[in-house]
Amino acid sequence: MSRSALQLVDRHRLSYLVRPPISTVADESPSLLCFLHGYDEGAPVDIVAALSRHGPLRSLYNGSFVIVAPQLPVRGDMESLCGHGAPNRSRRGGEICL
Repeated sequence: MSRSALQLVDRHRLSYLVRPPISTVADESPSLLCFLHGYDEGAPVDIVAALSRHGPLRSLYNGSFVIVAPQLPVRGDMESLCGHGAPNRSRRGGEICL
């Protein structure tokens, strides 16, 4: 995989990588794959290193779909970010965690 083909989007609260499709069938829109990283790949680990450690961004990829890979703002999991006992609410008050 060419790392230069990865596009970093960091203008929002949640940074993510986008990998455009290598090939597509004429007149068809590409499918979308959302890759969710593991426990230890959240920030402050470098986003490219973290999100290409495992999964579809790790090896030579020649697929016909778009890959979007968001990175959590801190290491851990969604439960630790959203708070215990309130699985869909963040500790910051009222935001919905996805």
